[in-house]
Amino acid sequence: MAKDPNVVHVILDPEFGSRLETVCKEDPAWIVSSAVNNPAITLMQKLRTVSETRDQEYVTAFKEWPQHTPEENFVATLGAIDLHHGWYSRNPAWTVMEVWGVELSPDVEAALREYGCDEFTALDGRFRATRPLPPKNL
Repeated sequence: MAKDPNVVHVILDPEFGSRLETVCKEDPAWIVSSAVNNPAITLMQKLRTVSETRDQEYVTAFKEWPQHTPEENFVATLGAIDLHHGWYSRNPAWTVMEVWGVELSPDVEAALREYGCDEFTALDGRFRATRPLPPKNL
């Protein structure tokens, strides 16, 4: 995967597992905690803590609410993701979000539009939401 410093990956697939290593080699990732994902999360967190070149890139695990759909869990987590990777926390802030395990429903698209996304692309097994760079005065 080519390095894009503005990408953050969000993974709501509880069966993602070892694919995490490929996805987040160079980009931050938020991934739902599960029996299959947890060993990969632990491994990547250990690898990241010993890497001197990845001080701002990491893996964050989060719990899903089982009574909610993946789409609802994504929308509920989006604010925390933006808080950690958005305009006021990172330079550069995320401008591309790649999302696994969630359909690009009208509710998901509406939530991403609230964070400035204006371009949506279906990819193999995921979708990409893109937003423009912030104004210079931020």
